[in-house]
Amino acid sequence: MHRILSFAIVLFLLSGCLDDNDLISPKKKAKWTILVYMDSDNNLEPNSIGDIDKLESAGSDDNVRILVQWDRIEGYDSSNGDWTGTKRFLILGGSQDGIVESQELVDLGEVDMGNMDSLTEFIKWAVENYPAEKYLLDIWDHGGGWGPHTQDETNGSQAEVQELAEALENAGFGPNKKIDLLVLNQCLMGQADVAYAMAPYAKVMVASEEIVPGPGIEYTVTLKKLKQNPGMDERQVAAELVAAYQAFYTENVPQPFTTLAAYNLEAMGEVGEAFTLFTETLSEKAGESWPEIGKSIYYSEAFAKYGGALTTKSVSSYDMLDFAGLLEQNIDDSEVREATEQLKEAVQKMAIVEYHGKEHPFAKGISIYFPEDELLYQKDYEKASSFGSESGWNSFLKKYIALEKTDMIAPSIEISSVSSQTASLTKPITIYGTATGNNIVSLTRTVGKIQGNSVLLINTHELTQNYREYEGERKLPEFFDGENNINYTWTPMAEIITNGRELVIAPLQPAGQSDYYFSAIGEYRSASEQKTFDASLVFDYRIGSLIGAMRLNEAGGKITPSSFQPREGDTFTPYIEAVNLSTGEIGLMKADPIQLREQGIWLDLTLLGEGQYSIGLIVTDISGNMAPGFTTVTVEGQPESDETITLQDIMGKWVGEKLGFEIFDDGSCTSSVGLRQNKCSYWFRNAAMPLISFYISTDESTEPVFAVFTIERSQNMLYLTEMLEGTRYALWREGTTPVEQPASIDDSLIGKWFNELGSIEFREDASYSWETGGTTIIGSFSTENGTLYLATEGKKTPYTYIATGNALQLTDPEGSMLSFTKYTGTEQPQANPIAGSWYNATVNETVFFNADGTYQSYMSGSLFVEGTYSTSGNVLALSNAYTTFYYAFTITGDVLTLYDPVYYTTVSYTRIR
Repeated sequence: MHRILSFAIVLFLLSGCLDDNDLISPKKKAKWTILVYMDSDNNLEPNSIGDIDKLESAGSDDNVRILVQWDRIEGYDSSNGDWTGTKRFLILGGSQDGIVESQELVDLGEVDMGNMDSLTEFIKWAVENYPAEKYLLDIWDHGGGWGPHTQDETNGSQAEVQELAEALENAGFGPNKKIDLLVLNQCLMGQADVAYAMAPYAKVMVASEEIVPGPGIEYTVTLKKLKQNPGMDERQVAAELVAAYQAFYTENVPQPFTTLAAYNLEAMGEVGEAFTLFTETLSEKAGESWPEIGKSIYYSEAFAKYGGALTTKSVSSYDMLDFAGLLEQNIDDSEVREATEQLKEAVQKMAIVEYHGKEHPFAKGISIYFPEDELLYQKDYEKASSFGSESGWNSFLKKYIALEKTDMIAPSIEISSVSSQTASLTKPITIYGTATGNNIVSLTRTVGKIQGNSVLLINTHELTQNYREYEGERKLPEFFDGENNINYTWTPMAEIITNGRELVIAPLQPAGQSDYYFSAIGEYRSASEQKTFDASLVFDYRIGSLIGAMRLNEAGGKITPSSFQPREGDTFTPYIEAVNLSTGEIGLMKADPIQLREQGIWLDLTLLGEGQYSIGLIVTDISGNMAPGFTTVTVEGQPESDETITLQDIMGKWVGEKLGFEIFDDGSCTSSVGLRQNKCSYWFRNAAMPLISFYISTDESTEPVFAVFTIERSQNMLYLTEMLEGTRYALWREGTTPVEQPASIDDSLIGKWFNELGSIEFREDASYSWETGGTTIIGSFSTENGTLYLATEGKKTPYTYIATGNALQLTDPEGSMLSFTKYTGTEQPQANPIAGSWYNATVNETVFFNADGTYQSYMSGSLFVEGTYSTSGNVLALSNAYTTFYYAFTITGDVLTLYDPVYYTTVSYTRIR
C-alpha cells in the first residue's frame, strides 16, 4: 500500500514538470491544426529559422497543433546541423532563438516543394494523422501575385496559382468542404486573381498586396491567443493575424510599405460579378476615355515599391478600389459611377479587416494587374489568370494598350533660362521653362556629373507643381493640356551610402508616396553566398537608416522583388547609368563596392564637388512618350565641411531673427518661427558632413514638415543652411551676444540705378546713396537670402529685391514696389512708351522692359523667362532663346493691356513707379 501511495505521489509531483508538448495526442481531434508549407529551398532559408522560432514561442497543445513541412538548402544558413532536404515537424514550445527545439516527425529526403503535388501529400498526411475541427494552411515562400510562386531552387521549379488551386482540390477541398483559413505568407498575393482562384477551396484568405518583409507574418501573438481561446473561428483568427502584423511592422520592426488584409472568399462571387460589369463599362468607354483611364491607373496606389519604378512598373499591381475611386474623379459618366460603386460595395463586403502602412495611404486590401503599355504586358497572364479571362479584364487590357499605342505625339520641353550658370550650397540655381503637350503625367529631374564624353547619372527625382485635392486628403499632380510652367530650384548636393568609414555616391530614385524613402539598385554579394544578385536597398531619407532590402528576381521579362536580411560582411555595389554624349547610348557601370560593417550601412548627404553637371528635365505623357531638356551648370564655391562638430556642440537653446531651436539629448526639440512654437524631433549626422534633420509638427498641416540643414559653428554662433533652397540662418546661444558677420554684398547691385523719382547708387565699399524727391539718403547696405538691408542713422530697413541685367525691383516692408533701370551711359536714355516695370497681381508677375531692348519676367519673385522685345505700332514682339510671341498692346495711364491673338486672352499690368 505504501509503495502504491508513494508511486502516486511521485506522479503528482512530476506532473508539475510536464508541459503542453507532453500532452499532445496525434490521433485525437483538435480544435485547430495549423499546417505550414515552408519552402525555404532558396535565399529565404535564414528567414525560415526565425519563423520557426516564432511558431515555437507559441507551441502546440491538444487543441492547437502546429505542423511544418520544411525544405532547406545548402549555402544560405548553416545553423541547426546545416541539414538539407525536407522534414516534417510537430512544433513544440521553445525559448532559444535560432535553435529548433521541435519534434522531427518525418525525414522525407529532398522534396520538390515547387511541385504542388507535394502540398497535396502534406495536407492529406496532416488531416489523417492530426485531424481537427478547423484547418489553417500557410503557404510560406516567394510570391508574385497571379504569376509564379513557391520556388524550389534545388529542383529549379516554381508553381502557378492554378496549380495551387488544383493541389487543394486534390487534397479533398472544394465547395462542400473548404479550408477554414488560407494564409499566403508570400509577396504580392493580395490580388483579385489569386482570391478568385482560391475562393472554391477556402472560406477566408489572408494575403498582402505588397512585399512581405523577411520576418514574414507574426504568428506568436495570434497562436497564443488561439491556444487560450481555441473556439475562435476563422474570421477572428484572420483578424488577429492582421492586427499582429500591423503591430509588428509599426512598433517592433517599422516598415512603412507593409500591407495585409483578410478576405471572406465566400463573397468573392459577388466581387467577380461586379468586376465583370466594371470591365464591360470601361471597355465601352475606352475609345473616348482611355487617357482618363490611363491617368487613373498611373496615379493609383501601386505595389512592389521597394525597387522604385523599376519593380513597380514590372509588377504592374495596383489597388483595385483606389483605381475605381480615381476613375470616378476623372470620368464624369453615370454608368462609370454606377459600376465603380457596385464594385466598391462588393469588395467592402468581402473585406474582413485591412491594414496598410503609411506609405500606402490609399491601399484598401486587394489589387489588380494593369500593365500600362505593350512592353509591360505579360503574355502568360491570359493563361495564368482565370479571373482575367472570365471577367473580360484581359480583353480590356489588350484594348486599352491598342488605344494607347495610337498616341505617337511626344510632348516637348523648353528650358528658357537658368538663374545662374554657377551653383553652390549657399547659391542654388533656379531653372525656368515650359513643358508642353497633352495627357502629361510626370516631370522628372535628373542630375549627372560630366566626365569627358560621358554623363554619370547621380540621382533622379520626380517633380510635381500643381495639385488638386482627392477625397479631402490626397494631392495628385495635375498637368494642363498645353503649356505647363517649370520653376525648379536645385542645390548641388548628393546622397551617399556609408558604413562609417568608406562612402560611395549611389544614384537614388523615389520609392514611396512621400519624399522620405529612396531606393538604390546595385549588385549584392552576401557573405554566405558565392553568387551575386541584383538588389534594391531602401533608405529613410530623414534619418538615413536602411529599412528594407529586396532581391530583384527576373523571370520572363518580369522583375519580382523578394525581401532578404542584410548582414555584416555583405557587400553592395551601386549601379550608375552612363550616357555617351556623342552617341546618346546609355550604359550601366558599377560604382565602388561598400561593405556592411557591424553597424550596417546608411544614407547620408554630401556636397557635390566642383565641376560641370548636367541638369535634365524629362516630361512624360500617359503613353510613355517623353522629351528631355538639359542645361549645364558649373558647381564652384562650395563651403568646406567642419567634421569636428559633435551632437554635444549643438545641445541647448539657440535663438535667431527668423528661426530658433531648443535641442534636447533625447532626440526631441522645439522650434520657433517668430512667436510661434512647434514641437519637433531631430537626427544629427556627421559622416560626409555635419547635418541636422528636423521633423517639425505644425498647426497648419497634419503631416510634419521635414527639413535638412548643414551646420557651421563659430564661437557661440550656429549657422544652418537649408539644403533644398540654400536659405541660411544665423543663430546664437540664448543669453549670449550674437557675433556680427561681415556684410555680404550681391555684386549684381553695384552701380547706379534710376527711375522717374530719382536714382540709387550701390558702391563696392558697401555704401549707398539714394536721391529721391530732392532728398539724398546715405548709408551702408548688405544682402542676405534675397533681402537687401539699407542702414542709415542707426536704422536698418529690409527690402526684398530682384536684380537682373539692367532691371532692379525693390519691395519695402509694407509691400510697396519700386522699379529702377541701370544707368549705363553719360546720359539717361529715353525710354519708349512700354519701357519700365509692370506688375500683374493676379499671378504675382513682374515684367521689366529695359531701355536696351531686353526684358525679364518674374513669377513670385523668381525669374521665369527673359529675352528681347520690340514694338511696331501697337504690336509687341517678345523673343526668347527658342521662339517669338506677338501681342497687341495698349497703354492707358499706368495700365498696360496685352491681347494674345492665338489664345484670344487679355492680361493687364500696372506700372510700378
